[in-house]
Amino acid sequence: QAELDHRIVISDIIYELNKLTPLEVSLRSFNLSQEGVLNIKGYAKTSTSLNSFQERLVQSLLFHNIYRQFSKKREIFKMELIDFEINAQLKNIEEGGQ
Repeated sequence: QAELDHRIVISDIIYELNKLTPLEVSLRSFNLSQEGVLNIKGYAKTSTSLNSFQERLVQSLLFHNIYRQFSKKREIFKMELIDFEINAQLKNIEEGGQ
């Protein structure tokens, strides 16, 4: 029963990411570590939309310790995009596991 009390419901994470992601940001992938760190990879059409996404993560009740690993501009089909990678710790997961 104790394991069920501390389980992570992936649908909750997806729902929260959907609420927080601006229209100009697309998520390519995400990975959840055993330590509760969510690694998010994607791209944004503007730096403003990427900054907005990161700020929304900071304000979220589900995440903390938001850290942008990198962001890099590139051009594809005459359109500028910003690739990014962000890590976010789930608030209900303690450091070092459960």
